Amino acid sequence: MTELKKDIQKEFKNYLKNLIVLIFTVIPLYFEISLAEKFINSQNDKLLWFMDLGIYNFIFSIIASTFMYFYSSLKTTIEIKLFYTEDKLKNVKIKHNENKQIILEITAKGKRKNIPGEMVLNYPDWLDMQIKGRPYLTSLDEQNQYVLDLQKMFNQQKEINQTKEIAIDLIGNGNPEEKNSIEIIPELTKGNRNPLRRVKFQGLKIEIKGN
Repeated sequence: MTELKKDIQKEFKNYLKNLIVLIFTVIPLYFEISLAEKFINSQNDKLLWFMDLGIYNFIFSIIASTFMYFYSSLKTTIEIKLFYTEDKLKNVKIKHNENKQIILEITAKGKRKNIPGEMVLNYPDWLDMQIKGRPYLTSLDEQNQYVLDLQKMFNQQKEINQTKEIAIDLIGNGNPEEKNSIEIIPELTKGNRNPLRRVKFQGLKIEIKGN
């Protein structure tokens, strides 16, 4: 579902870019501002119109692509992934009372001021998550939640290009006869939106097997 959402967003951005280029292309054509007649000696209005259409479309496409490139270069990119083992598997199976270790990997590139404030990890009652204490970590056991202060995590410098990994111990709880599954996806707290930030998430599917 996450990959589908990304594909839809990408397609939407492409359509939006094409629409903006089309609007700016039509404006000089509407006011009969011709560039083609300066290069082509022709009295054929239709030919000149189509030539102008191609010229203006090319010019505004270059401008739009250049703007999007510089806008993207200003963005801070944060990738937050949950995975199992060094192979970075996206799913893990665990038995009741079994202990397995997963990894939370956070990569940040860009300006520190654009990093979001807090990120949360929620987990169900039938699963126990244990993370060693850190200055930027808060454990809310009653809510089955961990809160990570990303600003504290990346507080060394203004420009950052760094990856941090956090080991998490998983322990299966609950009724040994039951089977449960969930996909745990890290989330940002509300109010963390910023147009100069791009955040990518990768969740981990966890399945607990009955005896």
